[in-house]
Amino acid sequence: MARNSTNYTYTLANSGWKTIALEQATGYGYAKGDDLVADSATDTLTLSAGPNITLINDPATDTISISAAGGGGGGGGKILQVLNNSNQPGTISDTSYTAAVSQAITLADSGNKVLITAAANFGIGYDDMNYEDGDLRWKLYRGGTAIGTEQHFVNNDDMNYYWKYYGCVFTFLDSPGTTNATTYSLKYYHANSAGPADASIFDAMITVQEVS
Repeated sequence: MARNSTNYTYTLANSGWKTIALEQATGYGYAKGDDLVADSATDTLTLSAGPNITLINDPATDTISISAAGGGGGGGGKILQVLNNSNQPGTISDTSYTAAVSQAITLADSGNKVLITAAANFGIGYDDMNYEDGDLRWKLYRGGTAIGTEQHFVNNDDMNYYWKYYGCVFTFLDSPGTTNATTYSLKYYHANSAGPADASIFDAMITVQEVS
């Protein structure tokens, strides 16, 4: 039985076996116990999943994958993958919810959760020509579905007509319930009807983490 790559996938070379040697590979956990020696030509080799380990059998390719994605050992709350993205949209004028930044994630198990952290830095002007407040709103989305609560920012400084600078931060633990790719977005809505007042997004970021 040889390790094919660093993803802990092992393949039994043939249908018969005599000795299975336990070898500790540098940087990959440890080997415990003596070598396994077959007692007869019909002896059976059994692989047993320990705590937080999943054994995945693929008969089509004669492959057994050993994964740290959980496996009945309790605990939970482990971070299995982390993905992130950032964007600098610049001047914006969208009057319907539009993605400032997005990131897709594919879960290893439909029962796992996704921890989303998103943030943006932006400026909102006051529309002195139409005497209208600058108005920018933010929400997190899973696909086309809003999740969490809206954050609302208004510049109503009609005395100085200055830009004002803001930041928003979102954190949300979601349960998408699927192993299909799911896209999360931080979206904005420029809610000015006249003008509209200037607004600019300097930077936006999003991080999604799979939690077992």
